Amino acid sequence: MARGRKPNPVTLKILRGNPSKRPITSPASSPFVAGIPPKPKDLDADAATEWDRLTRELDGVLCVADAGILRVTVDAYAMFRQAQRALQQHGLTYTTTGEAGLMVRARPEARILDSSRRAYLHALSELGATPAQHARVQSLPSGDTPDDRDSGIHKFFRPEPNRG
Repeated sequence: MARGRKPNPVTLKILRGNPSKRPITSPASSPFVAGIPPKPKDLDADAATEWDRLTRELDGVLCVADAGILRVTVDAYAMFRQAQRALQQHGLTYTTTGEAGLMVRARPEARILDSSRRAYLHALSELGATPAQHARVQSLPSGDTPDDRDSGIHKFFRPEPNRG
C-alpha cells in the first residue's frame, strides 16, 4: 500500500512550476505500454471470471508486465470464494471431543478466508483497483500514436494551432 500524500496530477505540477525540481513523470514517459496480459489457461472458474472482470475494468492501466500481480490477485480471490463457500456449507465452527471434553473450534476455512481476503485487497491496491487508489491510477500510453511516444511535458509546451 502506498503511504503519504496522494500525488498531484502531472498537469498541476507543470502549472505550479515544479518548485522541488524533481523529475516529472507521466504515463507517457513510462517504459511500459498498455496491454492486457495473456490469461493463464490453468485458472479455476472463480479466478478466470475475476481475471476477465479486472482486465476489462483496468484496460489502459495494465501492461503485460502486470501478469504476476494480476495472477496473485485472482488466485487470492478464488481462494477467498472457495473458503466462503465452505463456511456457508459447514458453518463457522466444528466440535471435537478430547480429554477436556467437548470443544468448539473455529474451522480452518475461517483463517483461510481472512488471509485470502487480506491478500486480495492488498493485490487490488497494488493494481490501483481500490477506491483509495483510484486517484493515483493513470492510464499507460498505448504506444500507437506519436503523442503517446512523446514525453508528457512536451505535450503541454507545444504551440497551439492558430485559431483565426
